[in-house]
Amino acid sequence: FGVPIVIFAAASWSYYGYPLPNTLAAKQAMGESGLWRGYLQGGARLAGLYVIQSPIYLTLVPVALLGLKQWIQESRDVAFSFIVAWTGIVFVIYSAMGIPSAFNYYGMFVPVIATLIGLGTRELLERSKGNRWVVPVVVVLMGASQLWPSRAVLADVPSPRYVAYREAAEHLTGLVASEQTVAVVEIGIVSHFSKVRILDLVGLVHPEIGPHLAEGDVTWPVRKWKPEFILLHDPPWPSIETRLVEAEWFSSEYQVKQTFSGPDPYRLVLYSLN
Repeated sequence: FGVPIVIFAAASWSYYGYPLPNTLAAKQAMGESGLWRGYLQGGARLAGLYVIQSPIYLTLVPVALLGLKQWIQESRDVAFSFIVAWTGIVFVIYSAMGIPSAFNYYGMFVPVIATLIGLGTRELLERSKGNRWVVPVVVVLMGASQLWPSRAVLADVPSPRYVAYREAAEHLTGLVASEQTVAVVEIGIVSHFSKVRILDLVGLVHPEIGPHLAEGDVTWPVRKWKPEFILLHDPPWPSIETRLVEAEWFSSEYQVKQTFSGPDPYRLVLYSLN
């Protein structure tokens, strides 16, 4: 369990000079800036949002608690214990590092919750003396709890974010020369489909941005490299984008080059250097 982690950390430390992925270091810098929700606060908010979107989740809480009781008092399955330990360690480390909230950073709880519901279902079977309706009821509740919030968005595939970002990216291909740079906050879809040179304003692929971001200086990458273009949301997203466009020098150095259609909050606008 620990050997591959040690080998990876040693190799990374030797090659990069740092054992952790830069994306994690950048997230830590984002957390230190104070511009994003903290890991604990974001986790509580996310749990609340899931319940609001699908109250059926509440019916599964007693089942999961029964599973927790069974694991603590009776089972103590070694394999599951490793999963619980790994999840707990990641949770503690992320909290201690000040990692900001991002919904995918809570994904390690999914196998734990699913296993606890499985153990709780077995406990219900034993308590009901093998009642044949226990498993189908839990399965239906599990499926309904996850499908219920999806019923309104099944028609939005691909998602509005994907459509808006890809359309903007394809326009960038014809607007941006190979030697020019576009500064972006959400780099994934845009950089993949545009193939242009990207400056990541959050620092996920630019380690030197992290220390400045941690101090709350979100405009440093633009002041440092003077990218020919900046792609932001319209209206700008809070934190990085609002602080950037509200900087005293921004309007004198950058002007709107083109706006792209799309639903709020994924509508984009391209600024060009004067």
